[in-house]
Amino acid sequence: MRYASRRLRQRLTWLVEFMRLWFSGEELTQLAHSRAVEHANGRLCSGDQLEYSRALGRALPDGHAERYRLDWEVFGSLPANQIGRSEEAESAYLEARKRDPSDPYPAINLARLLAATGSQAEARAAYCEAATLADAADSRVLASVDPNSQVLGSAHLLLQSHLWLGNRDLARQALERLAEAAAAGDRDAFARLKEQTQECQGIGLGPALRDLMTEGAWVDFLQPFALALGAAVAADPADALAGAPPELRTLAEEVLADLRPPSTAPAGRR
Repeated sequence: MRYASRRLRQRLTWLVEFMRLWFSGEELTQLAHSRAVEHANGRLCSGDQLEYSRALGRALPDGHAERYRLDWEVFGSLPANQIGRSEEAESAYLEARKRDPSDPYPAINLARLLAATGSQAEARAAYCEAATLADAADSRVLASVDPNSQVLGSAHLLLQSHLWLGNRDLARQALERLAEAAAAGDRDAFARLKEQTQECQGIGLGPALRDLMTEGAWVDFLQPFALALGAAVAADPADALAGAPPELRTLAEEVLADLRPPSTAPAGRR
């Protein structure tokens, strides 16, 4: 918490001690688990919620499984480079990866962090690992379900990984899986589409993703996302959306509101 003011550090230290006194060890564990799930689902992303979860993690004993999980889920729910904690985030992802080497999420969160902070070669290695783990996870899932059923699986992870790695055909296949599931009413798939639009834009992949969205069988369905990505880099975003039909413009504006400029971090490690 080096970036924080002295007053904030004192407040968080007090909060950690209060949690240890107020909650039993079992209650802390249950609360940490539930908040980790909330962060994993894209909720509790405000600064106050983030700090509360970090304090909760610190209240748990060192090495506690829920502590490390909460750490990396928190960092996965809010871009670490936005809050000045890239080193802490990297440590959390590396620890999570060590604890469960088969889980693709720590690998892709680490890859995105490295990409945002300018560590290109390391980001590439992490994205290669994430793609391999995501493929393996999909294989395990597909082996246990009806082959004719629609399974979203790790399509969102594969989309970002292959887009960064320049594997355009594989990225397109992953995007088509996401779009097909979302168009069929899968809310998780739709949320993942919005998530990937935001995350890819944040690491400079917005134009590449937009190009993918303007090709193939799902162009019409993906048009609001493509419009938002185009508007994000336009001199006048409102003007860029002005000619779109109202129903498309409304969703595009919703997506655009969550987009942020690509990271301006210099290449290489600090």
